[in-house]
Amino acid sequence: MKTIYTTLPIYKALRDQCYERGKANGSILFAPIYCPKHRLPSFQWLDGDDNATTIEKIEMIDTEGASLDIYDYFVTLPSSYALDADVYFMYNGETLKYALPEGAYYLKITVNTGHIYYSDWFMVQCVYCPWATTFINDDFGTLNIEGTVINSAIGSADAHFDSTPRQAVYLGQQITVMFYLTDNGSVELPRLTIRDAVTGAALSVFQDATAGLNELTFDIIAPSDNAILRISAPSDTSFETTEMLVYTQYACGYVTLSFSNCCTLGDIQYESDFYQTLWIKSDNIEQQFPYVEKGQENGNGKFIPTFRRQEKTYLIRTGLIPQFLVDVLHRIKMHDAVTYIDQVGDEFVVQNIDIEHEWQFNDKYYAMVSIIISLGEDIVTGGCCEIIT
Repeated sequence: MKTIYTTLPIYKALRDQCYERGKANGSILFAPIYCPKHRLPSFQWLDGDDNATTIEKIEMIDTEGASLDIYDYFVTLPSSYALDADVYFMYNGETLKYALPEGAYYLKITVNTGHIYYSDWFMVQCVYCPWATTFINDDFGTLNIEGTVINSAIGSADAHFDSTPRQAVYLGQQITVMFYLTDNGSVELPRLTIRDAVTGAALSVFQDATAGLNELTFDIIAPSDNAILRISAPSDTSFETTEMLVYTQYACGYVTLSFSNCCTLGDIQYESDFYQTLWIKSDNIEQQFPYVEKGQENGNGKFIPTFRRQEKTYLIRTGLIPQFLVDVLHRIKMHDAVTYIDQVGDEFVVQNIDIEHEWQFNDKYYAMVSIIISLGEDIVTGGCCEIIT
């Protein structure tokens, strides 16, 4: 197999990890990348001469060496696909059935040929702002819950239960709910809405849950200081769910960069709608305003501008990152589709991106990076305030 340097590289041996190579050369640093609880970072690898066709086992290994089998977490397992004479395995960041436990891990992947591959380290955190922490029963006959995991819910028509705590929402806000539902013999599966806990008014249209993976986005149609998620029974219902992840559309203390390309870039395969996402721990984004003007002096020696341009760029400074991520960041500028979500949840199409890195130690296993992005907010004028577009 051959390692492809995406947001989560996969290696043929554990010693190939950036962390293990650094440790072998005397480094004691540890700088995993981040991901949320509902998905892993995107990855792919080139099969080469290994001739694998299927994945037999996927485990997450923590810092103590303990293993968690996540084979059944995938709705669809990463699978092999051919491109010309090459065979790739790919995971596109799809939502998992179950929420990942928080902590630092690497993947251990066993394929049908007996080969075992290892990912680099990643840190699972509650990246997105949590919106619900538990549920309170109103009139379901049975409601066995742990946090937002519903172990058993049995209710008749018009019964419901609500999330806590109450939240403030604004018009146009989006709330996302993710969970995997098992139907235990319902006449009809539950219905979900965002509502005002005081007035009972609907703050979104309702959506019906389905058996299997649910990834529901609710658009808020009226502001409220007392919003909750209501789960109700249209008819007799009996079900259970994995941990329900309920959050706003932006990450708390993180900014997000997602990028893809219309065609293959080097060894990175984009033919099958592959895309990558980075969650960068950075809340204070620096704005910069580079300014250029051209013109000439008049007869009195006064400078008369004939061209003025002011740019607006955003500077994101990373913490310590591993060597492979420096590679990934520099290659973002080669992609034709890059989006940026800032620390308050606004999404932008990136017009230009530039990367500057500084190795922190002589061994060059870790670096600090400055990411400079332009969102097309430049202002250009000619003489006499003539706007140039």
